[in-house]
Amino acid sequence: MKHQNQAFRISVLTSLFLVFTAINWSCESKPGTKAIEDPYNGVRKTYRKDGSLLAEVAYKDSIRDGKSINYYPSGKVNVEMNYVKGKKHGDAVSYYENGDVYVVTPYVNGKREGLEKKYYKGGKLMSEMSFKNDKPLPGLKEYSEKGKQINKDVKIVFSLVDQTAFEDRFDLKIRLSDNSRNAKFFRVYPPENGKDELVFNLNTQNGVAVIPFHVFPGKSYMEKLHIKAERLTRKGNNEAFIATYNLAVENPKKFRH
Repeated sequence: MKHQNQAFRISVLTSLFLVFTAINWSCESKPGTKAIEDPYNGVRKTYRKDGSLLAEVAYKDSIRDGKSINYYPSGKVNVEMNYVKGKKHGDAVSYYENGDVYVVTPYVNGKREGLEKKYYKGGKLMSEMSFKNDKPLPGLKEYSEKGKQINKDVKIVFSLVDQTAFEDRFDLKIRLSDNSRNAKFFRVYPPENGKDELVFNLNTQNGVAVIPFHVFPGKSYMEKLHIKAERLTRKGNNEAFIATYNLAVENPKKFRH
């Protein structure tokens, strides 16, 4: 019996030693290291909690490459698109659950590029909107189910307010011609020396943006401004507008020494 107890203790101690050795080995691994896995090639499927198929995604060397499909709980296709080396490339197509096409969006190297089209159930055209470098361009067209264009000809409107009687300042107010309260405005600096354009949000309240320009007494100021506006339409499109304003102001007050 004594020998049996001794053997049991030795067995327990040996097991504990192996456990602690494994723990210590894992703790001593260098931070940031991870197990090396073979690249995955094939189609991965994901499922909802109820067991219905949610998505099928093709991979090459563990990167999305090939067709990707999302499904409605009913099993009908919701969205299908193509990937090339991890980036969307080609037409992404969304469907109504009845199988009719809802929207077709062209992608090039991960960015929207070209003419996007939306459709009503039944196949009639709802809207057409162009993209360049993933950004909406002016010229959105929206249609009723009867085929009539419903969006109006809207422009960016500028008004200059002289505040020099109170402060050495001019305020340039910017709005859309239909006084949309959900419009947002941006100041755009065109690309130079091979660099991308710079875009800055303008402080906008209730569809009106204001840019202040401080001008010293007796001085003048000139600048060419590039302004972009965006608003969300009832059809869910992000409508874009672009305008240029040539600012030329002079503070009539005399400078006092």
